[in-house]
Amino acid sequence: MNHPALAVAVLALGGLYAPLSDVTRPAERRSEESAATCRPQPKLDKGMLLVASRSLEDPNFSEVVVLLIAAGPNGAMGLIINRPSDVKLTSVLPSLKSQRERRELVYLGGPVLTHNVVLLIRSGKPLDNAIAVFDDVYASSSLTVLKHESERRSSKELFRAFAGHAGWGPGQLEAEMGRGDWYITPADADTVLTAKPRDLWGKLIQRVEGDWVWQGNRELCSAAVGHPLP
Repeated sequence: MNHPALAVAVLALGGLYAPLSDVTRPAERRSEESAATCRPQPKLDKGMLLVASRSLEDPNFSEVVVLLIAAGPNGAMGLIINRPSDVKLTSVLPSLKSQRERRELVYLGGPVLTHNVVLLIRSGKPLDNAIAVFDDVYASSSLTVLKHESERRSSKELFRAFAGHAGWGPGQLEAEMGRGDWYITPADADTVLTAKPRDLWGKLIQRVEGDWVWQGNRELCSAAVGHPLP
C-alpha cells in the first residue's frame, strides 16, 4: 500500500469543543433485539468509542472503531484506532531517523488533515502539551512530546501515532447516530492500545450489538422489560 509523506503539524486540540450536556438519541431499531434492553444511553463525549454499525458502507468508516478526543456543540473529533498502516513511524519523521530499530507503525487516524500527526499516549502522570482524553490516556500533536515518548525504550507507557483524524461539524455525528451508523461505548486503555487492532472491530461489534440501547417509545420499552420504567 502506498502512503503519502506524513508531516507533523500542531493541532489545537485543547479548547476546541465543550463537553456535551445532552444525551444523544440512537436510531430507533424496531426489532426484537432492540427491545430486549432499555438502559440509559451513554453521553457523546471525549473518551467514548464509536463502533461502526454493520450497515455503515462509507469506505472511510466501514468497520472502524473511533476514539473521541473532543466533542461538544461545535462538533466532534476522533481517531480511528484499528487501522494500522504498513509504514513505520521512523520512516516518515526525519527527527526519528536515529531510532530506526523502533517498530511503531503509523495508524490511519481518519480522512481529515492526513498529513498531520496526533499522538495517543498512556502515561501514569499528566503530560505537558497534551490533553487528557480519559483515565491515563492523553492526546497531543506536539513534536516535543513525540520525541520524548519515542525515546522511551523500556517504559510501560505506550504511545500510538495517527496520521489524520475524523471530524464532524455541529450536529453531524448526532445525525449519523440517529440513522444508526454508530454504536457508542466507554473506552478503556487496554482496548484503545490493544496489541491486535485489526481484530478490534469484530470483537466490539458483537459486544455492543448485544448491549445496544433503544430509547424509542417509552411504553414499548416498559413492555420489553416487563414493568413500567421509573
